[in-house]
Amino acid sequence: MVSDVEREVTGFENEVATTRARARACVERFRAMEDENLQYLFAERLGQLGSFIVSDLYALVLDDPAASRSESYLAAWVAVRVGDRGPAVDRLCREVTSGSPYALPAANALARFGLVQGLGPMTTALEAVDPNDVTAV
Repeated sequence: MVSDVEREVTGFENEVATTRARARACVERFRAMEDENLQYLFAERLGQLGSFIVSDLYALVLDDPAASRSESYLAAWVAVRVGDRGPAVDRLCREVTSGSPYALPAANALARFGLVQGLGPMTTALEAVDPNDVTAV
């Protein structure tokens, strides 16, 4: 009886390890993509893996200074989407005030998920905009 339970637990542990390896491979594929449009589509799907991938997003993208701006933004966006409330939120906040093409989507993500940390950066970004420039506002 004990050996049956041990086999069952060991089998489950092996399945978890295999699943983690496959999730990491998905993040590696995301990171290897050079086409930003394809990278965005892939990032949308990464969220389906849930919070399971957050550690890999940090290890392979968010903690890597060589990651591109788009990779970092998208990895932070995915991490926040699946519930991470750590440095990925700070990354989105920095993006809001950066003036980059990812500033508005980052602000949108912060607002959509009700992250109050985004209020300061969004206010700062709005204060920097000429109120007569309707497009910028």
